[in-house]
Amino acid sequence: MKRFFLTALLGLAAMMAVAAGFRTVRLAEIARAVSLPTKAMEGSTDSIFFRNRPLRICYNQTGDIAHIGYKIFSDPQLEYAAPRPLLIYLERYLLETQIPHLNDRLVYAEEVKVREGKINMLFRVKDDTPIGVEEKQRKMYRITFGMTEGENLVLDVKCNSQFMLGADIVELERNMMRDLPRFPQTLTAEDWSAEATTRIDDNLLICREAAFLDKDIRSDVYLTVDGKGKRSIYCNTKNPWRSTQNIFLTGETEMPVPVKAYVRCYEASADTLSISLQQLLGYCRQEGCRLYFGIKSQDDSLVHATLYALSNEMSFCHVVSAEIPTSFIQQIAQKSLTAPIACTIYPYVPLHYLDEKFFRIAD
Repeated sequence: MKRFFLTALLGLAAMMAVAAGFRTVRLAEIARAVSLPTKAMEGSTDSIFFRNRPLRICYNQTGDIAHIGYKIFSDPQLEYAAPRPLLIYLERYLLETQIPHLNDRLVYAEEVKVREGKINMLFRVKDDTPIGVEEKQRKMYRITFGMTEGENLVLDVKCNSQFMLGADIVELERNMMRDLPRFPQTLTAEDWSAEATTRIDDNLLICREAAFLDKDIRSDVYLTVDGKGKRSIYCNTKNPWRSTQNIFLTGETEMPVPVKAYVRCYEASADTLSISLQQLLGYCRQEGCRLYFGIKSQDDSLVHATLYALSNEMSFCHVVSAEIPTSFIQQIAQKSLTAPIACTIYPYVPLHYLDEKFFRIAD
């Protein structure tokens, strides 16, 4: 009976989080604990305090509150000093430590260890405070803050996406299924004019060259350039595989690419979603993922491919297995794409599940 009551309570909290416009249940709990004012729900973050200290409120692309924490770091520090997800997490972590009923539920000793100094020294961070970050094999960050008094604050933070996002894997999977249909059906075309490129021939360029797991799983994007120097995504039936890779990495087409996506979850409540490829890519971009695409095999009618959405900073990867018609690019060219592409999504796969040898690119 106790377990049933706890499950029901968590389910109620989840529904409240959705109704209130929070990305996670955890953020809804924090908002109640700090008496977050109504104006924050309306998009205004000016002059919001807890215990006389300013709070930072961040929103995601779907309009939900995605972060509540003490405003510790400056915008330049968030941009350049260290991985943004790590600093954002520390802002929320410091706030959580001052909310007793939340603090009791977290295993701080396992996820964050104070090597030197005291955690409250974060309140003394200034715009010019030196910040050093050492990453240990996608498993842990050691972050050092050099204080003006000559003291250092040194923290070890586990690279654990669930802890840093404030949600367990079941909730993250639920949130993905909730949020994917909320993204726009198409994406705004990127501006490729400032992209660093390598010229392949007179009117073909390549950019974003990198590999993941294997030398044939690539993030490479191909661009064409016209006589006036304008760049655009390469998409041509003469090279359907290169074109397919381009579309799966950028989502740049004149129409939504329909996808029938089955999200593999720990729960039995997993479902199949009718979305567009662009909605999936938009979700991955919001999480700061870098995309890689590889073709496993093909037969007469289908190309069996995998899309990887990698977040090194948060140490997870969304893996998307796709069955793409061999006529895909021809259908794109003819604007006749109607049947959805079948995809299976394996969300939030921790990188520590992958053996270290996979991070050494094959020769």
